[in-house]
Amino acid sequence: MEKKGQFFLIAAAIIVVIILGFIVISNYAKKEKYIRVNDMEDELKIESQNVLDYQSLHGDKIRTFGQDYSSYIGKGTDIYFITGGESDLEMYKYLNGAESVMEEPVIQGETIIVSVDGSEYQFELTEENFYFIISQEINNERYVVTG
Repeated sequence: MEKKGQFFLIAAAIIVVIILGFIVISNYAKKEKYIRVNDMEDELKIESQNVLDYQSLHGDKIRTFGQDYSSYIGKGTDIYFITGGESDLEMYKYLNGAESVMEEPVIQGETIIVSVDGSEYQFELTEENFYFIISQEINNERYVVTG
């Protein structure tokens, strides 16, 4: 009679282990949204120099680049470009290919200060400026990169 009880105890333990295994696997296999801002930061650092070179030869192309790049990256990501010299510094926001002009950045000494979504960002003022802020929201968390 005692061996019959041991068999049921071992069978119950095996069933519990199998159920826990399914729970662990289902928690592990949940798909997370991909955070693209880090990849976009690298892309923009490479492309920004080419855009500035092209602009110096062919006129104002940063706005076109911003619209095209914003359309390329898709929904849910805000891009801010700070561009121009000390006298004509401008800031643009791009969302899903649509452009909106933001308030002018503040210049204090040799520093450009911009405010985006309640956060303040600082950049070094140079003769020809091209800076960006990329913001992506995933699961109520905001990921931001600058360059």
